[in-house]
Amino acid sequence: MSHTQHEFASILKFIEGTYGLGTLGTTDMRADAFADCFDFAKAPRSYAAIPARLDAAYFVRTPLVEEPPDDD
Repeated sequence: MSHTQHEFASILKFIEGTYGLGTLGTTDMRADAFADCFDFAKAPRSYAAIPARLDAAYFVRTPLVEEPPDDD
């Protein structure tokens, strides 16, 4: 558990470092790597499905709405 205050760009910096990507050269240049939030020495947790109130068929048969969700 991290007690360090991070900025939003720390997530970006962590992804860039983890996957060997180049920097975007803006806010992520000064951000920390966010790595203190993870413990890579531990084994990954096993997959556990999260139960959902609605099944996939609901979303397949529900028509798309063309208007934006917030129009004010």
